Amino acid sequence: MPDYNRAKRREDPLPKLRGTYVTTKGAMEEPVRDLAEQGRLPKPPKSFKTDDTLQNSLPFDGITNYTAEYPPKEVPMTRSAARDTKPIALPENRDFQTASSSAYQVPPVHMRHDCPATFVPIRPASRDGHIKLSVYNIPSGDTMY
Repeated sequence: MPDYNRAKRREDPLPKLRGTYVTTKGAMEEPVRDLAEQGRLPKPPKSFKTDDTLQNSLPFDGITNYTAEYPPKEVPMTRSAARDTKPIALPENRDFQTASSSAYQVPPVHMRHDCPATFVPIRPASRDGHIKLSVYNIPSGDTMY
């Protein structure tokens, strides 16, 4: 049976001993605390993102420094907030009196569509025998009568 499945014996709790215990946090903070008491804390490196006006010989403060370098993000607009905007009403400027306009071209009544190749002018065949057709100016083939 693997060890992690076995029932463990009930262990006695550690006795509460009086005294000071050395912890990792204390060991890390001790040199900083000593330098702060002596007033010999090194200055933080100059940041290329911020100007010198923000760091006017103040002690290093991570929160202030961070917020100065990285401003808070702008929250994008949610769909519901975008939907709440009222549609802008267009001014009613349609003219129902005008019956004819030069902008609207009436399509011709009689129109016939022929093969566009019939309108391409015939050119003499080349030396190797193939027919030369121009790619440019091919008519649409719509004939009005």
